[in-house]
Amino acid sequence: MRKVLFAVIVLIAVAFGFKAGGWGGVTISGLLPNLENLNSELTRINQTYVNGTDEIGFSAPEFMIGGHGYGQIGQIIVGGGGSGLGVREKGDSLSARLNYGMGYAEAGFQIEPLRWLWIRPSITLAGSGFEIELNEFYGDFGDPPEDTLYSPYRYVASAGSFNAGAALALEFNLPISGATFIGLELKGGYLYPLFKTDWYNEDGLVVNEVEGFGIFGLFFEASVNFGRSGELDASWEQDDDWEDY
Repeated sequence: MRKVLFAVIVLIAVAFGFKAGGWGGVTISGLLPNLENLNSELTRINQTYVNGTDEIGFSAPEFMIGGHGYGQIGQIIVGGGGSGLGVREKGDSLSARLNYGMGYAEAGFQIEPLRWLWIRPSITLAGSGFEIELNEFYGDFGDPPEDTLYSPYRYVASAGSFNAGAALALEFNLPISGATFIGLELKGGYLYPLFKTDWYNEDGLVVNEVEGFGIFGLFFEASVNFGRSGELDASWEQDDDWEDY
């Protein structure tokens, strides 16, 4: 599918004499979700359900690792990517693990004031989800008491959302050879949840959700990109767009 999309981009660029290109890379991103109510609930569970005394909670930003890819025709760019990760926090009697991920599609307009500097405002549609798992634990080995009738506390829930947002990216490029380049991209933006699913447990039953929490909100990214960019002609040869770099 990627090869077909790239071929279409090349054919359009050749036909109309547009600049064309494509790039992709590795991304480290940070998300700043609303954690206040979630952390309050985790502390309440630790102190009420499992007889703990600690406060327990996650801290922002929640980091993610992933990748992305983009194509360019003229000044229009389209692309997408995905990322995810998991973190764990512990109180004195409760272990909480949060796994989360996101996939998104993006379209924008590229401004190139300098050959080595690109500015990209864009709009984003994203799907995101998470799973939170809580487990009661005992001592260093996490073993429950020697009581066959005792059932340690366990809670697992998952949910997702469909988000829309906007972002602004700056990319600083260094030519490698011909029209190829390596770039450092810095991006920031905001994702707003258009739709949020109910929270479900392991049995598929609806459970009480924590108000305000989800994988959306302010985000920032740092990416290392590799790609090609330049004018295309009918011979499919790409002009050196960096000769006056």
